[in-house]
Amino acid sequence: MTSMISDFSTVLLDVRDKNILSTKPVDKRTISAAKMVHVSIYMSLLTGAFVAVPLIFMFI
Repeated sequence: MTSMISDFSTVLLDVRDKNILSTKPVDKRTISAAKMVHVSIYMSLLTGAFVAVPLIFMFI
């Protein structure tokens, strides 16, 4: 959990997007959803990379 928080702290705690997106009609929930989708895609790709090779060898 700690390593996941440290990996994604730059994405989740980034305040630079507020300067750009505050002038647009974007809701805070949309920004939060985009950040969570980014994290979930990264985590699923990372999990797939660790699981794919052992899973192939397990079936062989």
